[in-house]
Amino acid sequence: MCEPTGGHEGLLLEECLRAGIACHRADTLKLKSYIRSYGTHGKSDAIDAAMLRAYGRERWEKLALWQAPDPDEMRLRTLVRRRQELIAIRGAEKNRAKAPFRPRARRLL
Repeated sequence: MCEPTGGHEGLLLEECLRAGIACHRADTLKLKSYIRSYGTHGKSDAIDAAMLRAYGRERWEKLALWQAPDPDEMRLRTLVRRRQELIAIRGAEKNRAKAPFRPRARRLL
C-alpha cells in the first residue's frame, strides 16, 4: 500500500510487481476522506503512514491491485501533458506581447 508521491512511487510499485508482491496505489482523495472520517486534522508523516496502513488493512480485499501501465499509453500521456504545457506557455507569451511596455522596460530592449 502506498500513496502517490508525484511519480516517485513508481519504482517501488514496479519492484513489488517484479517480486510478486501485491500492492495498491491509494487514491489521494479517498485516502484524505478516510483520514478526515476519523476526525484527524493534523498532517505529519507519522499520521499519514498510520492512516495509510489502517486504510489498507480495512479495505485490502476491495482495492484493485496495481498493474504496470502500458508503455505506449504512458508515452502518449507524457506527450499530451507536454503539449498542454506548451500551449499554456504560448498563451502566456501572447498575453505578454500584447501588454503595454513600461518606459524602463523599453530601455532594456
